[in-house]
Amino acid sequence: MELKSELKKSDLKQLRLFLENSILAQTKETEFLFEKNKKYLKKFKVLTTLSYSKTLLEILKVWYKENPSLEIFILESRPMFEGRIFAKELIKIGFSCNLVVDAMMNYAVQNSDAVIIGADQILKNGNVVNKVGSFPLALCANENRKPFIVIATKDKFINSTRFTDSKRPEYEVWNYKHAKLQITNFYFEEIPAKYISKTIS
Repeated sequence: MELKSELKKSDLKQLRLFLENSILAQTKETEFLFEKNKKYLKKFKVLTTLSYSKTLLEILKVWYKENPSLEIFILESRPMFEGRIFAKELIKIGFSCNLVVDAMMNYAVQNSDAVIIGADQILKNGNVVNKVGSFPLALCANENRKPFIVIATKDKFINSTRFTDSKRPEYEVWNYKHAKLQITNFYFEEIPAKYISKTIS
């Protein structure tokens, strides 16, 4: 909402300054989140995550300075493969990454110390909305007795307990049509708070 308001009233120079200040503020916030939770996070040597999270990326940039040997499993996150993009970003930082298909999430979790994700929204009841695959990933973490951690900045919290998503284009899953074939494609899903070990915010 703040960006939308700024777009209406700002010229290009003001808008650039607004964006630079917003990025700086977010960087400072993520650095603060890591420092505040460093003792808890530093005990993990291998992580599993999925999709692409800007907040988690910023946290990991700081984390790398503390532990450059941290290993990360990344689920590719079909159908848009955001996990591949995330892997490229982490490799640039210097991390060793292991990209796996979504169906191999249990293998990744079994070989990790913790599962850590970002959040698209955090509802008033503590439930988290994130990329599809996050809920089964939380179940895998619970089954394997691994912590399931959510990292989010304050702007992700909303004053609602309801989440609704709309279907996305079928062709993103498979560009094939048949009268007896239905393709369902959602981007986001809700993870119940009872499966979340810790929310870092």
